[in-house]
Amino acid sequence: MTTDAMARVTQSQALPVEHLVRLHLELTRGLVSPGGPEGGSVRVGILDGTVDGPAMRGRVAPLVGGVVAHLRGEGDAHVVFELVLVSDDHAHVDVRGEGILRLSERRVLRGGCTFHTGVEHLAWLNHVHAVCLGTGGRDELTVDLHQVL
Repeated sequence: MTTDAMARVTQSQALPVEHLVRLHLELTRGLVSPGGPEGGSVRVGILDGTVDGPAMRGRVAPLVGGVVAHLRGEGDAHVVFELVLVSDDHAHVDVRGEGILRLSERRVLRGGCTFHTGVEHLAWLNHVHAVCLGTGGRDELTVDLHQVL
């Protein structure tokens, strides 16, 4: 949906969400595996990243998580991702999700994710399902996570 189309959605139709964080990810070059039942796949690692938002601030743990994209024949890919967020106070939060990545010149991600942490002050995230909206290029991706209320 374009920005203009989103602006036309009335308040009664809008999904109730609250912004949690913005992630900026620096990605490795992709490892391409051709073939497979859905087509080829591409795996990328996370070199570095930042976390910034009302829920927490910090970094994305480097070289811990990654993204697997199963290429589909229509200009998009089904993606599955895992990463670890490390807050400024050293709390760790695992993030797991999946979605659809549009493979245009400017990549567009739409998906959902959940969280797992044993840190008491962030334990509320264990009960959150978030919508993921992102854009990026070949070696970077910026993703906003919004809690579904």
